[in-house]
Amino acid sequence: MSTAWRARVLQQHRVEAQEEVAAAGVDDRSSDEIESDLRVATLEIHRLYDQEATLDNELRIRFSGTDAVQGSLDFDMGDALLKPLQDSVSAAANQVVTLKLVGLSKGSTVLHVRPVPKRAVENDAGDALPVEAVQDYGMTELLALVRALEDEGDVGHLATLLSYLDHVTDALDKFGIQMDLTWLRSDGQVRSAALTRRGCDYAARLRTVRPATEEITVSGHITELKQAGVVKVKSGTSPRAQAFDVKFEDPSVLVRMRLALGDNVTFRVKKTQSVDSVNRTKSTTYQFLGMLEEHPKLL
Repeated sequence: MSTAWRARVLQQHRVEAQEEVAAAGVDDRSSDEIESDLRVATLEIHRLYDQEATLDNELRIRFSGTDAVQGSLDFDMGDALLKPLQDSVSAAANQVVTLKLVGLSKGSTVLHVRPVPKRAVENDAGDALPVEAVQDYGMTELLALVRALEDEGDVGHLATLLSYLDHVTDALDKFGIQMDLTWLRSDGQVRSAALTRRGCDYAARLRTVRPATEEITVSGHITELKQAGVVKVKSGTSPRAQAFDVKFEDPSVLVRMRLALGDNVTFRVKKTQSVDSVNRTKSTTYQFLGMLEEHPKLL
């Protein structure tokens, strides 16, 4: 069977499948369900000639809005949006997923993107998930977060992923555009979600911080003394041991304590954290309150 003849047969069956699906009625189905039926029908036709046939995983990204030019993509916009989006997919999949642009079309600006297959590694575990399953899991998680933002719903269980998607929502807001994501799975199923101004505004509100304070003790050895009134205290000798920058409101108090590098100390401090609406810590400070062990007296 020649390649050209085979292509003509597949195209003929594809048209027939589309007509059959259309004749069944589409009023009570979503656009995702309609496109899923068409793609599944196409896959079934391919499998008449190749039982192992699959469709390519593809992410379709549609940008629309004031700064979106039909059929083109500004370099600044692409730089601000595409790398953060790839990072978001990787974070959702819990491993690096590289996205590759394979096409650009009109309809505002529509990008056709495919995940680059991960190269086989000899030391990979034998029970590792197939590449397609990992990609699908990551995209499913990402779409779930986008829908939650649009619905202004609970995103707490996806807070880690939200930290990556924040860069995307910021860029969308900056350029005054919205983004529609459509995930075309290798089995023919289609899933989509849109990130509009509503979702971006909700993401911004979730980043609003509130102070949370508590009194704690900090123990360890001094590794740094700063003239501005900051003492760095490391809790252990391991390189990974936590270090605390303890701030003295009055630097002269620190000078009069005559502390030296290597001294072991135990400070009573006020710990202040800036925490957002999904309990992500944005900053932490430690303010000196007093000593809890025997140390040289103040002059």
